[in-house]
Amino acid sequence: MRPTAGSERDAAFCAVVENTSKNLAFLTRLRLVKGNEQTEILPVFWEDNYTSLLPGEKREVLVRVRKTDLKDAHPALLVDGFNVTTKTVHLSE
Repeated sequence: MRPTAGSERDAAFCAVVENTSKNLAFLTRLRLVKGNEQTEILPVFWEDNYTSLLPGEKREVLVRVRKTDLKDAHPALLVDGFNVTTKTVHLSE
């Protein structure tokens, strides 16, 4: 996940989600969380979410959050799903 062009009011991040397994990644859910706390940051505005990815498929997803809701948090991306192992990705990984 990396920062991308936001606005004066919003911060924006780009995440590339990839299914590296040989199975369908079903209902892959993305959540923006406060770093190590794992507390979900709300509200956020996803370009796409709850997606299913074919084996080897890669998708770029944009998320926007108001800077006032982000405050001093260091956001991370929490990825899970129906048959997806939960993973946390920190900014710029």
